[in-house]
Amino acid sequence: MGFWEMFYKNKLALTGCGIVLALFVVSLLAPVIAPYDPGAIDLKNVLAPPSAGHWFGTDQLGRDVLSRMIWGARISLKVGFVA
Repeated sequence: MGFWEMFYKNKLALTGCGIVLALFVVSLLAPVIAPYDPGAIDLKNVLAPPSAGHWFGTDQLGRDVLSRMIWGARISLKVGFVA
């Protein structure tokens, strides 16, 4: 039995590959997907809870957490590929 046959039969390996691929696509499309600038400070929305405007809420400086996570995935993948 070849490597690819065993790989396609292993559901856990396919799931892991799908997650990594999705993370890769999201990180490539970060400038398009991220709803806000990850470094933009908005003092009116400090520590806002999750809402329709900010899906993951905001941090202590009013920065959108979802945008920061999307851009953080991009940086993490760059570090991973360089290392």
